[in-house]
Amino acid sequence: MASREIDSIVFPNIVLNITNITSNGTSGNNIAVDTAGFESAEYLFFSTVDFTDGDYLLNVFAGPTDVAAIHTLVPSSDLTSPDPITVSGFDELFRIGYIGKERFVSASITATNVTVGARIGSFVILNTPRHAPTPPGPGFQP
Repeated sequence: MASREIDSIVFPNIVLNITNITSNGTSGNNIAVDTAGFESAEYLFFSTVDFTDGDYLLNVFAGPTDVAAIHTLVPSSDLTSPDPITVSGFDELFRIGYIGKERFVSASITATNVTVGARIGSFVILNTPRHAPTPPGPGFQP
């Protein structure tokens, strides 16, 4: 039974818009999320029912600026799982925590073995704020 709310201590951010990926290659890494004021970040990476084929690897990036294009790939030592996160089916959801020291984070997806494609997305939830409650997240509707 849920007896406590978490809305005042988490802040969700889109890192990779739901993307229709129809060929091999890398998508995303154009949205940088500022983690200032938070002690932890959790990536959620998911596929939709529009999944047809392919393998999709989540790449987690971080850097000192809000320019995602210059972020560097996060080493596995700065993630809560040393294993790569790969989606290979529909309605899958994976999570991985970022424990590195860089202020800004971003993500991309590397697609392989694609003939038709899939719809994939990712967001990051910032948690453990230094000051609570947190402001409403993007798209907040009172």
